[in-house]
Amino acid sequence: MNFIDLPWFFGLTALLAWCLDAVLRWGPLEGAVVQRTARLADRLEFVVRQGIKDNPKQAGLLLTLWVAGTVALVAWVASGLGFVLGQELGRFTAAVLVLLALFGGRSLSQDASLVERQLLEGRTGDAAAVLRRHGMDLETRDVDELAAAGVRLVSSNLLADVVMPIFWGIVLGPAAAALAFGVQVVADRGRHDDEGDPAFWAWAWRIEGWLQLPAAWFGLVALQFVAPIGGARRPAVMHGYMRNPERPPRERMITAFVGGLNLGEAAGGEREGEVPRPSDIQRAVILMWTTSFGVLAAGTVLATGLLWLL
Repeated sequence: MNFIDLPWFFGLTALLAWCLDAVLRWGPLEGAVVQRTARLADRLEFVVRQGIKDNPKQAGLLLTLWVAGTVALVAWVASGLGFVLGQELGRFTAAVLVLLALFGGRSLSQDASLVERQLLEGRTGDAAAVLRRHGMDLETRDVDELAAAGVRLVSSNLLADVVMPIFWGIVLGPAAAALAFGVQVVADRGRHDDEGDPAFWAWAWRIEGWLQLPAAWFGLVALQFVAPIGGARRPAVMHGYMRNPERPPRERMITAFVGGLNLGEAAGGEREGEVPRPSDIQRAVILMWTTSFGVLAAGTVLATGLLWLL
């Protein structure tokens, strides 16, 4: 089979997008995508709440499908437009740009490293301000507590911002990655809606769990493989993930990640461990990048191998 005949977005698009995200400063692009999707969800939420007042579950399901479907449609149209303009090369370029807009590894590591640097310099107020931008309502100025929050910043976003775009981008292409992103935006709104009806967000959380489960297992395998490189312990990683199988995949990945770093409950773990220090934030960032590379390498090799065989 000629290499040029391969549907590239099943393999190389995620690889190139990951490399670009790692070396370029694309934070404004990712931030714009998140803000526009959140704004879309806000407007559509008003519509569905007004239109379906007596059935919150049905309204929440409609909102989830509407937002996720719209984001996936935009990604699909972008890929199609790329093909029209540049045939296979244009399609490949459009797919790379879509995945690049969904990746959050670079901006996540930048903010986490910024928090670490500010804590080492004694600028606890600035560190807390950075964490608040990510939805962490922190009033404390304690260095250890802010360091724990910095580790949680990385661990709680590992699956959504890093593993999910890579996994679904490789398995089913950029449109599937965009759909998963849209579902997560709606689910995150529910997690921050303290006064809302949980029934309204039930379907968003359920669909998010379905999409996260295979990605989480793939991420766990990668995390197990790269754990020594990233300074983590393999037995603790597996124990953290398997300890509470009834919990959502996102929470299980957090405990696996934090447990591998031998950090305790303050950082999001479920057992006793070391008290987080500012230097542990950098350990978390390194482990995040090594895990994402493990997911990327395994997924790309698997996808490319299957395409060559089939």
